[in-house]
Amino acid sequence: MRAWRFIEVNKPLVRVESPVPEPDRGEVRLDLRAAGMCHSDVGFWNGTITETLDHLPIVLGHENAGVISAVGAGVTGFSIGDRVTAYPIQAHPYPGVERDGGYADKTLIPAAGLIRIPDGVSFEQAAVASDAGMTAYHAVHASGKVTRGTRVGIIGLGGIGMAGAWLAVLAGGEVYAAEINDNVHAQALSLGVKEVFTDVNDLKALELDVIFDFAGMQETILGAVQSIKFGGRVVLVGLGAAQFTIPSMLFVSQRVHFVGSWGGTKQDIVDVLDLMSAGRFDIPATVVGFNEIGQSLQDMAAGRLLGKVVARIGD
Repeated sequence: MRAWRFIEVNKPLVRVESPVPEPDRGEVRLDLRAAGMCHSDVGFWNGTITETLDHLPIVLGHENAGVISAVGAGVTGFSIGDRVTAYPIQAHPYPGVERDGGYADKTLIPAAGLIRIPDGVSFEQAAVASDAGMTAYHAVHASGKVTRGTRVGIIGLGGIGMAGAWLAVLAGGEVYAAEINDNVHAQALSLGVKEVFTDVNDLKALELDVIFDFAGMQETILGAVQSIKFGGRVVLVGLGAAQFTIPSMLFVSQRVHFVGSWGGTKQDIVDVLDLMSAGRFDIPATVVGFNEIGQSLQDMAAGRLLGKVVARIGD
């Protein structure tokens, strides 16, 4: 089968032919139809994220969707031919991080993490729902506690940030955003965002209840803390900076509730897929072909390919 193998930091992925994997007990083999290209993969590739990648070489790709083509012993409830995506199970190696993942024709998935793809939801949308959608949904609902009438700020309208903005609107929030790339402002406004600024500090006058930082840079994190209302909540999702500094007096005197939000739950993915199936939500994404995966990762790292990217497998 075809695969793109990550061998060395800052070196191009290598297109290889690999043996078809066979599922162990409790696993299924997935014939991949789509694999989301997450910015954490960019972080692995350029060496800015080193804490979670288990080993090299490895096939990246942890946002996966496809069709079950083989079932290991002990698997119940799923059969060959089922359309599925997956949630990472802690007791099993995580595809694309701890074992070979979705930048390939096939991969192995623990059956305990499988989630059926509802009718009407494409493989591309199901793949990005499994991580980008889950992360945005969990941030908005669990970490940020957005409900009807909540005044919300969104910093960064990339793939996950744009999804977070739309989900906050769907939750009934009054949503404002800050994004330096004015090419995406119109899209955010079309999703129900009230106003989009280019400067984070313009959010300060709005007395927001919660600000989500999907960029995670020093200046955006500081800007969020400076701009949130007294006693408000700042939710950090983005990992643009490995470290950041906030003046102690600012943090304490404003009584800021500062929350980190990472990933989500299996139910979050189910909820996102249900919204997609109902036609209420999707994640705008650039679709690339399997043969473009290697170059696309480099383009994402260089800022030439913006927003959410998903590879269509089997082309």
